[in-house]
Amino acid sequence: MNCAEGTLVSGTELASTIRNEVRERVSRIKKSAGRSPRLDVLLIGDDPASKWYANAKCKLGRRLGIDVHVIELQVGIPAKEAARAVSRASNDSKVDGVLIELSLIHISEPTRRYA
Repeated sequence: MNCAEGTLVSGTELASTIRNEVRERVSRIKKSAGRSPRLDVLLIGDDPASKWYANAKCKLGRRLGIDVHVIELQVGIPAKEAARAVSRASNDSKVDGVLIELSLIHISEPTRRYA
């Protein structure tokens, strides 16, 4: 295949197909587990963009049948405390997924270099 060749993909159609597939999977999970799958979003800090993305995940989760909980953690939270929050969510049998929403602005420069 030549690098100049390509395939035109409709992002709107692809997104719709993926959302429909996820809805079907969620429906099967609800039937087998007797509950909706749950995603905990750990929102670290008060960055407006991060809040927007966390809320967008909530809205999409509702449309797909996923129970999304946003857990807000303060700016400057010590790393050990943030790790404990991740561990609590990860070890909760009602939680099926954990996502950390964090603006890299809140991470020290040396850490950002290796992220």
